[in-house]
Amino acid sequence: MMTEREEELSGGKGENIMAEPSSPSTSVSMAPYNEEKVLLQAYSYIVSVPGKDMRKKLTLAFNIWLKVEAEVCSKVAEIVTLLHNASLLVDDIEDDSRLRRGVPSAHRVFGLASTLNTANYVYFIGLDKCLKLGEPKAIQVFSEQLLELHRGQGMEIFWRDSLVCPTEQEYEIMVKRKTGGLFGLAVRLMQAFSRSTKANEDYSTLT
Repeated sequence: MMTEREEELSGGKGENIMAEPSSPSTSVSMAPYNEEKVLLQAYSYIVSVPGKDMRKKLTLAFNIWLKVEAEVCSKVAEIVTLLHNASLLVDDIEDDSRLRRGVPSAHRVFGLASTLNTANYVYFIGLDKCLKLGEPKAIQVFSEQLLELHRGQGMEIFWRDSLVCPTEQEYEIMVKRKTGGLFGLAVRLMQAFSRSTKANEDYSTLT
């Protein structure tokens, strides 16, 4: 049976994409609302409208080479899905987007503060799941790729708000960091668990 958090993260579709994070309960609430639904409402909203699911497809495609166990491959895809959708919540706030996937952006429905908190909460749920993979290198990869993602996003925001035009090389670096950050996370996490002879290949230059 799925937990409340699993149900919320799957968008109510019955997909078990997240195990319960290993954090102790610190309070007892008598409030007439479901805390987990409140914390994840913006996330549940965005995943209720399906995207292209390109990152999951990429994970499965690379596993033809890396030959990671199916269970690990599935967990990597779950982590990347969590982070991708959370990053969209933040991206829409930073770009003041009106629509996402044809519907009003989450922050226009739930407010800036709540949506931002939800995105951060889901980032840490992803980190918790990464920790549970039991591979120290996975945490290093998680940290490095999330840093790259935010570096790319940060520079794009700087150029936009400062009316600074980047060089072609600077722009290409930004795109690789921002758009490629989570693609890189998926592949590098799988490499950490691969025993294939192709596990140490550098796939970052693929275009």
